[in-house]
Amino acid sequence: MIPKISFIIATYNNELFLKKCIDSCLNQTYENIEVCITDDGSNDSTSNILELYDDDTRIKFSSFKQNKGICSALNNSYKMASGKYIAIIDSDDINYDDRIERQYRHLKKTNSDLVYSNFDYFYDNSKTLIKNKKLKEPNKVSILFDNSISGGSMLFNRKMSSKVFPIPDDLEFSDWWIAFQAVYFFNFSLIDFPSFKYRIHKNNTSGNNDNFFQNKRKNLVRHVRYHDYINKVLLSNHKLKKYVTISKFNLLYKKSILSDSFKERLIIFINSFKYITPSNIKKYPIFILLTFFGFRTLAFIKNLVRY
Repeated sequence: MIPKISFIIATYNNELFLKKCIDSCLNQTYENIEVCITDDGSNDSTSNILELYDDDTRIKFSSFKQNKGICSALNNSYKMASGKYIAIIDSDDINYDDRIERQYRHLKKTNSDLVYSNFDYFYDNSKTLIKNKKLKEPNKVSILFDNSISGGSMLFNRKMSSKVFPIPDDLEFSDWWIAFQAVYFFNFSLIDFPSFKYRIHKNNTSGNNDNFFQNKRKNLVRHVRYHDYINKVLLSNHKLKKYVTISKFNLLYKKSILSDSFKERLIIFINSFKYITPSNIKKYPIFILLTFFGFRTLAFIKNLVRY
């Protein structure tokens, strides 16, 4: 018998999209599927949608009385999961029917702990699917600046999940934490096909370019706590301590983007000299522009060029 694979989902006020997401999990060509969902204190009709699946033994769900955050909800869904492998999908996205079948086959073939894929995306007010750019596999340096492995495409084994979970509850998104662990401690592999459809709507920040300045800063504010956790992990392993310098530089670079004070940006820039490495020196031309002009001005210029 083929092993069970558990989708884990965290949802909050996604009544418009949740049913399509759940159905895309249940309609996989891979047959041994369960879906574990945590409602993170929604105040819309999410509970009514979940009740539609009361008689489906493949579905497990629970609800928080109050909103606790996506990582708390995802941790709870993971506790419910009984599968040998774990797959993640966001509750506003839609799996392609052959996603798990292709990913599982690739995971076994490559002896990977985690596999991930590309995706197509679409705007909520349009039916047009757009192919995402070709993905590059992250390495130990690039993953310290930002994540390039979409959480909604991940499939991984219990060996890895036992180290990843529980995800720190105070992180505001989960995929970078999982990707960081994969790159530093596990075997991971890209299977380059679109495994799901990523929905861009007004509540997204990732992929939503309607307000580049606002969304960029909103994302980077969430990064600050990530660097704290990443640095703790790196410092706990003497073989990885050299990467802390790169992470600290990246954090200063992002703080420069977040600051509207020239004096503060100048201090940040001067402090960054302590963390210069061959891998980050190429960021200094942009860092200089950020220091003297500020991200607000540069984002304004970018929008002028865009239009």
